[in-house]
Amino acid sequence: MKKIAALLMAMLMVLSLAACTGKKEDEVIGKGKSKIVIKVVDNNGEEKNYNLATDAGTVYDVLNELSADKNAGFTFETIEVGGYKIVKTINGVQTSLDDGTYWEFYVRGEISNRTIENVPIEDGVLYSFNYVDKSEKEKAGGWQSCDGYTQLLAEEDLTRFEKAVEGLVGVGYTPVQVIATQLVNGTNYAYLAQGTTITANPKKSFYIVKITEDAQGNIDLASAMEIEPDYILTASEDNETQLGGWKATSTGKPGMFSEQEAQASFEKAMESYTGMKFNPIVLIAKQVVNGTNYVGLVRGETVTQNPETKIYVVQWHADLDGSAKIDDVSLLYMAYYLDAK
Repeated sequence: MKKIAALLMAMLMVLSLAACTGKKEDEVIGKGKSKIVIKVVDNNGEEKNYNLATDAGTVYDVLNELSADKNAGFTFETIEVGGYKIVKTINGVQTSLDDGTYWEFYVRGEISNRTIENVPIEDGVLYSFNYVDKSEKEKAGGWQSCDGYTQLLAEEDLTRFEKAVEGLVGVGYTPVQVIATQLVNGTNYAYLAQGTTITANPKKSFYIVKITEDAQGNIDLASAMEIEPDYILTASEDNETQLGGWKATSTGKPGMFSEQEAQASFEKAMESYTGMKFNPIVLIAKQVVNGTNYVGLVRGETVTQNPETKIYVVQWHADLDGSAKIDDVSLLYMAYYLDAK
């Protein structure tokens, strides 16, 4: 009996200690004007909510505030990818780009196309971080990468690309199109290319490849960044710095998505979309969910007196009944893929 009493007393002491050192999920942390919630869903599917009152400017600032509160029970680490902050670890749960695990970032329940230092804090908004294992996500009906394309290249563009990648090891690149140029001391070229890893189990992905050519004709491969179907960064229409001075090019030919069903559903969706004309470049990925979701890269031209062409990411849904609609149209974040340090 004494042993049972002692055990109960020990348990009560542990619970009491936890109550003194931890924060309850409904307890508000901080004293700022904006009331927000940070939600974390870890690798075991366990969910934890942090209610905050903050005056922080961005989500990154909030995470720093939260981790600084010793009683909050929150820690995080970031890494820099192309000069942008990507969350690597939350509460000791690490992810790795090498094994396909990552923290998926949501704003108001929607996947964010911007990194945490670029997302402002707004009152009443839910910001979430969900642990994702890409291999498990694909098994569960996640985005499946597409690898078909139509190569539209002028001879000089092909020659420039081949010279830039000559001697490269690890990944083999096949150029698809030049999608943009940037005038500097010479010209920078943005190529859409398909990259295939030179490994025992080759992986195909689409990349944005930056090639520089100076005024003397010297050509170099400056960078190559993969277009991740789950995390395509897009830009604001009113933020020209996110386009980095890159100007969309034209092939002068009509484009078409590689999969017939995707092309047909895109044309159907465009019947009810006004204000812009789109010319397909490449189908990036698809997702089967009560029909099919598609995401593609397109050239978009405004239907105005002075039309302007830019590179857009378009998402659309093809329903089982044959109908289709555009879900989202956003500018590709050119500076992230091409000019990030």
